[in-house]
Amino acid sequence: MPRNPTGNRSSGWLGWLILLIFLLGASLCMAPLCALAQDPQATKANKPVPQAKKTNSSSAGKTTQGTAKRRSSAATKSSPKATPSPGSIGAKGSIQLKQKSEPTSKASSTTSTKGRGQTKKAGQAKRLEPFRAAVVMDAATGHVVYAHDPHKKLVPASLTKMMLVLVVMEKVRAGKLRLSEPVTASERTTGVGGTQIDLKPGESLPLEEMLQAILVRSANDAAATVAEHVAGSQARFVELMNQRARGLGMSDTLFANVHGLPAQNGHDNVSTAYDMAILAKALLRFPEILHWSSQEVAFIRGGSYPIHTTNKLLGRCQGVDGLKTGFVRKAGFNIAATAARQDRRLIAVVMGSPSSETRNHATADLLSRGFNGAEAGSTSVKKWSSQENTRGHYSSSAQLPSQKQPSPGTRS
Repeated sequence: MPRNPTGNRSSGWLGWLILLIFLLGASLCMAPLCALAQDPQATKANKPVPQAKKTNSSSAGKTTQGTAKRRSSAATKSSPKATPSPGSIGAKGSIQLKQKSEPTSKASSTTSTKGRGQTKKAGQAKRLEPFRAAVVMDAATGHVVYAHDPHKKLVPASLTKMMLVLVVMEKVRAGKLRLSEPVTASERTTGVGGTQIDLKPGESLPLEEMLQAILVRSANDAAATVAEHVAGSQARFVELMNQRARGLGMSDTLFANVHGLPAQNGHDNVSTAYDMAILAKALLRFPEILHWSSQEVAFIRGGSYPIHTTNKLLGRCQGVDGLKTGFVRKAGFNIAATAARQDRRLIAVVMGSPSSETRNHATADLLSRGFNGAEAGSTSVKKWSSQENTRGHYSSSAQLPSQKQPSPGTRS
């Protein structure tokens, strides 16, 4: 049977054509599926969101909120009044933070204000204490008109010099010394420090001028020079001072030097307001004392050298005409003052005042109260409850005038 090459060739091409059509059809069917697989929006629409993604979204929200809270808390702690920083006042978050934190800020502000008020009151209470100890004594009878911690042991400072002057004046009265005799300074007595009249080694002044310099100007070099002149040395004169203190009944007093300056070995002079009042009373037996101590300005070295008093009550407080002031840092401001009114004389000793002005105000007031409210010989006791809280006692039941509040002062 003969071959048909044309028919075989047509069947081959037809097979290839059918295969090509099949491949094209398959390709057209697969195209939408591939597009669907590559479209993310179609994936989200047709597939549920995985749980892990929800969890992460929630955690992110919580983390953001936690960060905001921590920032809010940090801002509140860093600023007591929760005041927004400049540039953020108009932000909604800042305004809400301020509104939420206001109650805390107010409470904190109130507490802070109360604390400052309490501190201020405590400071005022401390400043209102005008002295550590005080005594008002009748100079004629020795009767104590007023006392506040009269036996409290304190540093008398230059009140010490009253004992030096007493010992010298008793020797003058006994004829052992003359006020006109010359007293010569030495190397040992001219460099003692503190207030001085600038004595030079070998310089001589009459004993009377030396005593005036001691009482009026509180001159330490004059005190050391007189002590050495009388007893041969300052140490031996200290022994005379302590012996005389025991004779006067000054049982709480012990002297270590003649001038009252701080001791290098730490053994300072020790006394009390009551003992100093006893000493002042003994000193008033000599008319020369009031003549010298009442001078606001005295002249020594033949009238060429003026010395000004340290007692600022002279001429400012009625009747005050003496006696002696004292100050060192450890002691505070001291004074033994005396005044005479209507044929009556009082002694007021104030020790440990915080300033010279406070001391002077307190001393003037104590003298005024003593003259106005206490009768000589009275035995009744009245507590003094004043603004200064001095916890003292007046020996009179009469109503006393109110005390002036001392104002702060400076060193004289």
